[in-house]
Amino acid sequence: MASCNASASQSATNAASTRTGSADTSAGNTVSTPTSELTNTTPADTTTSTTPATPDVTASSPVVSTPPAATAKIFYGANGHNNEGGAYDISSAAVQLQQLKDLGATIYRNEVYSQGTAQKLATIARTMAAGGVTVYPVMLMAGFTGYASEANAYATGFTLGQQTASAYAWRYYEVSRTNWARKRSRAMSIASTRSNSTT
Repeated sequence: MASCNASASQSATNAASTRTGSADTSAGNTVSTPTSELTNTTPADTTTSTTPATPDVTASSPVVSTPPAATAKIFYGANGHNNEGGAYDISSAAVQLQQLKDLGATIYRNEVYSQGTAQKLATIARTMAAGGVTVYPVMLMAGFTGYASEANAYATGFTLGQQTASAYAWRYYEVSRTNWARKRSRAMSIASTRSNSTT
């Protein structure tokens, strides 16, 4: 009788295990869960992307304006009086060149009034040109007075123009009209132009 009860109790336990799909470890038996009763227990993919979204910089980007077209740079010059002696006689062309460069000057204007002064300035002009400074002469005739005639004044101005132009290939030159006749100015200008065109 006891054997029958034990057998009946074991059968009930096995039946319960089969219904619940669990393993019966108390009696050392393992009951497999039927395939039809299996359910998908895989957890949902809750992984979130850590890649930052690309920001929309269209609206917040600063507006870059197109720079204006390059214009010619302003240049500065200075007056010199190398043919007047004094401090210029004790200041070499190299020293004056450095002083002009320190000031940012690229033009150096000096007077001439004879063949000798034109040649002296030409020597200085070569030194200045090597350092990036352009020398140009201003032709003066203030010292020439008492011309016998207009033709004589014209010839004097023409000669000074030739002497100045032949001394050096000046990039610029100036004809002064201070205190002297326009006719002489025109003569010097013509002479300088002719001389430069042949050098």
